[in-house]
Amino acid sequence: MTSTKSNELNSRIVSATVLVILALVSMWWGGLLFQAFWALTAFLCFFECISISMPGIRPILYIVASFVILVVSAQTISFSSSVIVSLIISSLFTWFFSVPGKRVWAISGLVYASAFAFSMTVIRASPNAGLVAIFWLCGIVWLSDVAAYFVGRTFGGPKLMPKISPKKTWSGFVGGIAGGILASCLILYFADISAKWQHYILAVLLSMAVAVGDLLESAFKRHFNVKDSGSLIPGHGGVLDRADGLMAAAITAAIIGYLRNADPAIGLLQW
Repeated sequence: MTSTKSNELNSRIVSATVLVILALVSMWWGGLLFQAFWALTAFLCFFECISISMPGIRPILYIVASFVILVVSAQTISFSSSVIVSLIISSLFTWFFSVPGKRVWAISGLVYASAFAFSMTVIRASPNAGLVAIFWLCGIVWLSDVAAYFVGRTFGGPKLMPKISPKKTWSGFVGGIAGGILASCLILYFADISAKWQHYILAVLLSMAVAVGDLLESAFKRHFNVKDSGSLIPGHGGVLDRADGLMAAAITAAIIGYLRNADPAIGLLQW
């Protein structure tokens, strides 16, 4: 049993390391490479959502078409217009080809995955603050996730929401918030940005969004009685299993950033 757990942990570490390296390269490079990487990530999350909610159905054609519309429209017109146009067209397309009675899952999955892809893209697209902002966001998410996992396993204690996710604890939740705050401080320090109390509040909110995104995915899987969203990533399950917290945090960050500034990256970092 101990050997099995050790192998599982090693598999998780190796897989996570590879994924982080790929993500970091895309973040550093920016541009089309970044957008393609995260559009593919969103596409895989959407595909897994469809595979769970509509077992046996593999509507590759409309999934690909939906995300082609999203990516192409983002290149040709403004982001605000492309979000509206692409979501309307692709939602109609998705609705038409979905299984009757389960269309709400297809539409919800498409909107959520698309919002995730666009949130990542618009934050990174900032010419002045995009690189730091996207590192800051992902750093908070990743360290929050890691801290929650290890603190929860180490200290255990009362369960956070046992009916939705039996393994998650309050100690892990608090550890995740502490990890997010630490990541925020470190990245701001190396970026030569003075940390202000607003940054701490944002780190807490985004760390909480990571936990909420994780719980939402757990509730979704529990509703359809599946353990993992897929099997693409050894030790982690599917892409949705790995990206659930980032999806919620990225959307939250983009909304907060837009509420403060037309450039969401500046809205997140400059206080």
